[in-house]
Amino acid sequence: VQMHGGLPSPTVFPLSAISLTCVDPETAAQTATCPESQSSNVAGATAAPGCMTISIEAPEAISAMQQYNLTMKGHPELREWLIRLVYLTQKPARHDLEVMLAPSCNASLDAFLHMLVERGDPVLVEEHTYPAVRIIS
Repeated sequence: VQMHGGLPSPTVFPLSAISLTCVDPETAAQTATCPESQSSNVAGATAAPGCMTISIEAPEAISAMQQYNLTMKGHPELREWLIRLVYLTQKPARHDLEVMLAPSCNASLDAFLHMLVERGDPVLVEEHTYPAVRIIS
Protein backbone atom coordinates (compact mmCIF):
# COMPACT_ATOMS: atom_id res chain seq x y z
CA VAL A 1 0.00 0.00 0.00
CA GLN A 2 1.73 3.18 -1.17
CA MET A 3 0.17 6.09 0.70
CA HIS A 4 1.88 8.96 -1.09
CA GLY A 5 0.66 10.50 -4.32
CA GLY A 6 4.09 10.87 -5.91
CA LEU A 7 7.61 11.98 -5.05
CA PRO A 8 8.24 15.73 -4.72
CA SER A 9 11.16 17.32 -6.54
CA PRO A 10 14.24 17.71 -4.31
CA THR A 11 14.39 21.36 -5.41
CA VAL A 12 11.41 22.17 -3.15
CA PHE A 13 12.95 20.77 0.05
CA PRO A 14 13.63 23.51 2.62
CA LEU A 15 16.74 22.06 4.32
CA SER A 16 20.26 22.22 2.89
CA ALA A 17 22.07 20.95 6.02
CA ILE A 18 21.24 19.53 9.42
CA SER A 19 23.21 20.03 12.62
CA LEU A 20 22.02 18.79 16.00
CA THR A 21 23.82 19.48 19.29
CA CYS A 22 22.87 18.48 22.79
CA VAL A 23 24.60 18.18 26.12
CA ASP A 24 26.26 14.78 26.35
CA PRO A 25 24.40 12.99 29.17
CA GLU A 26 27.64 11.30 30.29
CA THR A 27 29.17 14.68 31.12
CA ALA A 28 26.03 16.67 31.92
CA ALA A 29 27.17 17.29 35.51
CA GLN A 30 30.20 19.27 34.32
CA THR A 31 28.55 21.03 31.37
CA ALA A 32 25.18 22.75 31.59
CA THR A 33 25.07 24.07 28.02
CA CYS A 34 26.86 23.61 24.73
CA PRO A 35 28.31 26.52 22.78
CA GLU A 36 27.05 27.08 19.26
CA SER A 37 29.00 24.76 17.03
CA GLN A 38 30.70 25.39 13.74
CA SER A 39 29.16 23.24 11.04
CA SER A 40 31.11 20.23 9.91
CA ASN A 41 30.94 17.96 6.88
CA VAL A 42 31.63 14.95 9.07
CA ALA A 43 28.62 13.10 10.39
CA GLY A 44 28.97 12.43 14.10
CA ALA A 45 31.55 15.18 14.68
CA THR A 46 31.77 16.51 18.23
CA ALA A 47 31.49 20.32 18.51
CA ALA A 48 32.87 20.79 22.02
CA PRO A 49 33.76 18.71 25.08
CA GLY A 50 30.57 17.67 26.85
CA CYS A 51 28.44 17.99 23.74
CA MET A 52 27.04 15.48 21.29
CA THR A 53 26.80 16.89 17.77
CA ILE A 54 25.94 15.51 14.38
CA SER A 55 26.21 17.56 11.19
CA ILE A 56 25.01 16.32 7.83
CA GLU A 57 25.63 18.49 4.79
CA ALA A 58 26.03 16.11 1.86
CA PRO A 59 23.40 17.25 -0.68
CA GLU A 60 22.31 13.71 -1.61
CA ALA A 61 21.91 12.74 2.07
CA ILE A 62 19.91 15.89 2.90
CA SER A 63 17.68 15.36 -0.13
CA ALA A 64 17.08 11.68 0.74
CA MET A 65 16.27 12.58 4.35
CA GLN A 66 13.46 14.87 3.21
CA GLN A 67 12.05 12.57 0.54
CA TYR A 68 9.33 10.05 1.27
CA ASN A 69 10.63 7.04 3.13
CA LEU A 70 12.82 5.58 0.38
CA THR A 71 15.30 3.94 2.77
CA MET A 72 12.70 2.51 5.20
CA LYS A 73 14.89 3.31 8.23
CA GLY A 74 16.31 6.78 7.64
CA HIS A 75 19.80 8.23 7.51
CA PRO A 76 22.21 5.68 9.10
CA GLU A 77 24.50 8.14 10.94
CA LEU A 78 21.57 10.11 12.33
CA ARG A 79 19.91 6.89 13.50
CA GLU A 80 23.11 5.79 15.28
CA TRP A 81 23.44 9.22 16.92
CA LEU A 82 19.83 9.05 18.16
CA ILE A 83 20.26 5.48 19.43
CA ARG A 84 23.32 6.57 21.43
CA LEU A 85 21.35 9.51 22.84
CA VAL A 86 18.46 7.21 23.87
CA TYR A 87 20.85 4.76 25.57
CA LEU A 88 22.58 7.57 27.46
CA THR A 89 19.43 9.41 28.55
CA GLN A 90 16.84 6.64 28.95
CA LYS A 91 19.07 3.65 29.81
CA PRO A 92 16.74 1.05 28.28
CA ALA A 93 16.95 -2.49 29.68
CA ARG A 94 17.26 -3.96 26.19
CA HIS A 95 20.39 -3.47 24.10
CA ASP A 96 18.93 -4.15 20.67
CA LEU A 97 17.19 -0.80 20.22
CA GLU A 98 16.43 0.30 16.67
CA VAL A 99 15.27 3.68 15.45
CA MET A 100 13.33 4.40 12.29
CA LEU A 101 13.22 7.94 10.91
CA ALA A 102 10.58 9.00 8.44
CA PRO A 103 9.97 12.34 6.73
CA SER A 104 6.24 12.33 7.46
CA CYS A 105 3.42 10.72 9.37
CA ASN A 106 2.17 8.99 6.23
CA ALA A 107 5.63 7.59 5.48
CA SER A 108 5.81 6.19 9.04
CA LEU A 109 2.39 4.55 8.74
CA ASP A 110 3.32 3.17 5.33
CA ALA A 111 6.54 1.63 6.68
CA PHE A 112 4.85 0.09 9.73
CA LEU A 113 2.04 -1.33 7.63
CA HIS A 114 4.57 -2.93 5.27
CA MET A 115 6.18 -4.61 8.29
CA LEU A 116 2.97 -5.80 9.93
CA VAL A 117 0.34 -6.40 7.25
CA GLU A 118 0.36 -8.62 4.18
CA ARG A 119 -1.53 -7.64 1.05
CA GLY A 120 -5.16 -8.70 1.48
CA ASP A 121 -5.04 -8.86 5.30
CA PRO A 122 -8.07 -7.29 6.98
CA VAL A 123 -7.31 -4.09 8.90
CA LEU A 124 -9.77 -2.81 11.49
CA VAL A 125 -9.78 0.96 12.16
CA GLU A 126 -12.05 3.25 14.10
CA GLU A 127 -14.65 5.26 12.24
CA HIS A 128 -12.94 8.53 13.20
CA THR A 129 -9.27 7.95 12.50
CA TYR A 130 -6.34 9.56 10.73
CA PRO A 131 -7.50 10.09 7.12
CA ALA A 132 -4.49 8.40 5.50
CA VAL A 133 -5.30 5.17 7.34
CA ARG A 134 -8.64 4.99 5.53
CA ILE A 135 -6.76 4.55 2.24
CA ILE A 136 -5.90 1.01 3.26
CA SER A 137 -9.36 0.07 4.50
